[in-house]
Amino acid sequence: MVGAVAVFATAGMLFDNFVRTAATQMLQITIADISKGAEVAVWDATKTLDDVVANNAAICTPGFVESVRQTMQRSIYVRQVVVENDYGVRYCSGLEVDFDYRILSDELPIPGREETLAAIRPLDSDVSLLRITHKVDENRTISAFVYYAPILATGQLPGIAGWGDILRVEFTNGVSLLSMGDRRRFDFDQPDRSHIYASALAGDIPIRVMGSVPIEIVRAQYLNMYLGVLGIALLLCGGGLVAVWQRIERASAGITNLEHAIKKGEVVPYYQPVIDLSSGKIHGSAVMAKWEKPDGKILSGDIIVPYAQASNIMDMLLISLLKQTACDMAALTDSHPDILIGVGLGEIRFYDEAFVRKVGKVLSRCNIEKNRLVFEVSAFPKLGKKSAGRKAIMRLAKAGFGIALVAATPRQIDLKYARALRAKAIWVQGEYAVGLDQLADSAGEMGIEICAQGVETRVQLNELRQTNVHIVSGELIAPALKADKFFEMLSLLNGAGARKNGDEKTQTSTSHGAQDKGGTRSAA
Repeated sequence: MVGAVAVFATAGMLFDNFVRTAATQMLQITIADISKGAEVAVWDATKTLDDVVANNAAICTPGFVESVRQTMQRSIYVRQVVVENDYGVRYCSGLEVDFDYRILSDELPIPGREETLAAIRPLDSDVSLLRITHKVDENRTISAFVYYAPILATGQLPGIAGWGDILRVEFTNGVSLLSMGDRRRFDFDQPDRSHIYASALAGDIPIRVMGSVPIEIVRAQYLNMYLGVLGIALLLCGGGLVAVWQRIERASAGITNLEHAIKKGEVVPYYQPVIDLSSGKIHGSAVMAKWEKPDGKILSGDIIVPYAQASNIMDMLLISLLKQTACDMAALTDSHPDILIGVGLGEIRFYDEAFVRKVGKVLSRCNIEKNRLVFEVSAFPKLGKKSAGRKAIMRLAKAGFGIALVAATPRQIDLKYARALRAKAIWVQGEYAVGLDQLADSAGEMGIEICAQGVETRVQLNELRQTNVHIVSGELIAPALKADKFFEMLSLLNGAGARKNGDEKTQTSTSHGAQDKGGTRSAA
């Protein structure tokens, strides 16, 4: 009886952990697919407008209309193209059909583009569309219309979202494009354990997708699996209760082991060198987290972080990594006093004043100054002057921590915004060829360093060599290393640093970190 009760309790707990983790990952994939569709649709519309404007010197001539039709045929997502004035008077359109609509939102800027974005609804339809508008001249505009989420245009929700409860698609300023389900049942700003939930931004486009599903519905989908596991457990509960526990624990995808692993010191920082191509020396390091399991397997950050978030131990993970990193680097004060340590906090952990104070205490115990730590902040979405996020970032900067903006392309960076946040560095993660020189020149005048992260191919490296940016990191340049190996590499390339307290490790340095790309970065 005692064994049966223990088996029921254990199976129920592990089953719940497994279901929450697996279903949350599935929902996140679904929400990301919806948001990606919105991003692709908007960029398809901008390309269509570029082609129409570039290929036609005159507007609304018969040749112009025919060119618009041909361009639309090549587009996957554009439903209509219209030329009109600011008062809505139409001059011509790609498809000669009635297309009257009402505007649902203000015009929003598209990062790096002259076009603006607005939500509209055709008068003969209940489905909202996105209007991407290009200003032709003082009196005329040309607009392309696309679905805000093409994957939903079929009327069927993909994946786990089809289980249904709440699905919201909205602009980042709060204007709703789609709202399904009773919003009063679940608050995305104050989530609880009654639902699983996920959210995603549509890349640079100011659109957010959010979804939630009641945990009862999720459990029902996994009921057969639960009954099977429970049946096996009951058959073995007599003399094999320990074996059953281990079997179910393995089936729970490892989430219940992470907290124990952090406490045992199995989750450790790795250091990916940041190289100065002009000198061939190590400029610094980006900090990554890896789980070194007792069986010899090493799990990277893209596996660790979802587990930590799902089990509410993200702060424990971050503080553990910061303690180890700070102690690794504390001895560098004498040999490399100007080197900084780059740390990414993932979500909005730095909004928490108590967490920021914890970080300060960790650094003070290891005798390392706050200004040697640089926190990474996404360049998008931009935070308003009065927003909680902006205030939190400024609070970090005033406390002595460094700030680094992270962006996928140079066109995402607003240097006035970077200067307002007191950014020390800007990390560009993938597109190096366009606009990087100009960004580097302007940023250099402001005392902001430009670094290229995520260099994984020789094509990317060749692109960088055509620019004046020479601070880079990535797997092609150097892999992430444990502290001792990184120290050896630093000693070899930069010369032996000072030794302190008899430590046989060569001293080293770190620089601004970057967001995890390709699954090796953790939240720190």
